[in-house]
Amino acid sequence: MNKEMILYGLVMCLCSLHTLVAQERLIIDDQTETIDIGKYFQIYKDTSNKLSLDEVILPENQNLFVSANTNSPSFGFSKHNFWVKLAITNEGKETKERFVAFSYPLLDVVECYHFDEVEGWQQYRIGDKIPFSERLIAYHEIIVPIQPEAGKTATYYFKISTDSSVQLPATLQTSAGMQTYIATKEVLFGIFYGVVLVMLVYNLVLYFAIRYISYLYYCCYALTYCISQGALAGHPLHFLWGDAVWWANIVIPFTLCLAIMSATLFTTRFLDTKKYTPRFHQFFTILIV
Repeated sequence: MNKEMILYGLVMCLCSLHTLVAQERLIIDDQTETIDIGKYFQIYKDTSNKLSLDEVILPENQNLFVSANTNSPSFGFSKHNFWVKLAITNEGKETKERFVAFSYPLLDVVECYHFDEVEGWQQYRIGDKIPFSERLIAYHEIIVPIQPEAGKTATYYFKISTDSSVQLPATLQTSAGMQTYIATKEVLFGIFYGVVLVMLVYNLVLYFAIRYISYLYYCCYALTYCISQGALAGHPLHFLWGDAVWWANIVIPFTLCLAIMSATLFTTRFLDTKKYTPRFHQFFTILIV
């Protein structure tokens, strides 16, 4: 009985070890179109901010990486660099171009490293502190093209440095999957921008018609709020200011402040808080200042 229990325990341990190893690498084939890959990330937080790729890839440093175990790794605001390792095993028969897409577009700098047997380590830099014209894929999200070779395992390293929140939800997609993803997402954002534009024009017409300043305040609010939300999604960087990375990194807090100020002015004027609620009016005045 004891021998059977010991044997059973060994089998369970081996099964657990196999599962753990399997989770440390992403397995794809020719039918894999779109897959969330956050849980396959191995992440190391470099508190020294000094580690180079040559140091990170050393065998003795591989145990520093910890499995993310979630499709949406998030570490809040941090001044430290994060190294992300992604191992991909292509069990298919074709070598296709695929795309690692980080859906959070506000990461300042993402450096991607991949080893090429002919040219050695290859580097690609992308982020909202890198001029938009240098992107290989002209899209506002952070997209890194890769080509996992059929029948082999490839390891990719990503060094992430950012002053914004460190959020790392990501997907691996084929060209067809990427086109579907972009089309669906842009249609939804198009509806959002369209609704805001209609409200803006409608209230602007009302302002010119009756000259009531509240409508102008509302227009200012709608415009600045729309810009701030668009900047969070990365659209203005793509379509408006492109390589003006200095502006891309201050536009969100700037437009949010303007949106709050405009909303407060609209509220005080439309509700006439100075007459009906003097205390609230004082509070709103202080908020604007």
